[in-house]
Amino acid sequence: MLTYPSAHFRVFVQNDPNTAGQWFSLGTYRFNAGTSGNVTLTRETGTNGTTSADAIRFVSHI
Repeated sequence: MLTYPSAHFRVFVQNDPNTAGQWFSLGTYRFNAGTSGNVTLTRETGTNGTTSADAIRFVSHI
């Protein structure tokens, strides 16, 4: 889940040791300057296990 005010950013996540160095896009979202947003990782409802990420990257996308 992404909470995003406004200003375009592409958001990526990296975690899988089998794909080290690769980033996977979560999409492009708008964040307003001077406001806060956040990324919350959750697993799909009805599934077992945990969800995590080593890093999350925001890339300005003008």
